Amino acid sequence: MLDYVDSKSSRMKLINSIFLSSFLAIFLCGCTAIFLLPDSKPSYATIKKNKELCEAGNLESCFFLGRTYDGGYSTDIDKAKHYLNLACDAGHGEACYVHGYKYVGNLKWTTDVQKAATLFAKACDNDFAKGCNSLAYMYRGGYDFQRNVETAIKLYEKSCSIQYDIAAGNGCLSLGNMYKDGDGVEKNTAKASAILRAGCDRGSLYSCKGFGEIHQVGLHDTPDSIAVNLYTGFCANDDLVACNALGRMFQRGWLVDQDIDKALVNYRKSCDGGFPEGCFNRGYLLHERWYNFKQREGNNNPSLIFELFKKACDGGNAAGCGALAGAYKKGQGIAKDETRAMELRQQACEIDKRRCWLLRLE
Repeated sequence: MLDYVDSKSSRMKLINSIFLSSFLAIFLCGCTAIFLLPDSKPSYATIKKNKELCEAGNLESCFFLGRTYDGGYSTDIDKAKHYLNLACDAGHGEACYVHGYKYVGNLKWTTDVQKAATLFAKACDNDFAKGCNSLAYMYRGGYDFQRNVETAIKLYEKSCSIQYDIAAGNGCLSLGNMYKDGDGVEKNTAKASAILRAGCDRGSLYSCKGFGEIHQVGLHDTPDSIAVNLYTGFCANDDLVACNALGRMFQRGWLVDQDIDKALVNYRKSCDGGFPEGCFNRGYLLHERWYNFKQREGNNNPSLIFELFKKACDGGNAAGCGALAGAYKKGQGIAKDETRAMELRQQACEIDKRRCWLLRLE
């Protein structure tokens, strides 16, 4: 486990300052189970079945129960702690993070910064970037911890090394800004540029902005336009990661006007060049356009979407495997096959623990 400095127990202002980003949106799960929201109320039968699964070693069911007993079904803090602990101790990084945040961000729980730090460290050890970011912020801000910038840097570096996760991108953002501004470290613009670009590649909007700002020479171009121009040049030179990031910018209207057609073009180049995430993003965007928004360009082609998800999954993209599981479950572009859908959910979980929720009870 990452070492941390002992602290005194006291109520802190940490709730207002811990670096947190919103939970990732669930793209396409291949099952009807959803990430438990605070006001959702699963049935008694669902609770009972998840208890059985948790006792059998299903960590996602333990995590589900921990969140459920913290207001989703009823409020029983002791039970919530019990199930979150079960999942966390068995290596579920998100359960560690959620449990830790309860000690600094939930008025129903007794504030305990020390426990929060321990649990954030466990989350980070299990490659959950938000845990790394939150603990790093504590070290940078001091509070009841001894300020330790070196440890904060190591935590941000760990977060930033996690592949293609927005929370990891935010770790890059914090680290890049430290080097850009000389905040606790020697100012290093070149290093800041590389780190902020890594954050932008992982989906952090403000990393993209910071990357553009570093390369701004005059006042005629904005940091946003500079970042887009640089990424356009990277993509033109067959930088497939940059093509994928550029596609994301156009898809979401980040730094540029939203343009779904341009997003698809960039995702296609990224995918055709062999970058799995580009395949998933193109498939997902086509799925949204055809099935949800009904903005069809040409004929409906679920087989193309299936092939894109397959290519992503074959390339080791967990989201692609999860989406492919959905296609098999629903019979979209392929004959229905529940067994194959479950195999693909398991594969997604093995690639990326953050996708293990796919295995939770429907």
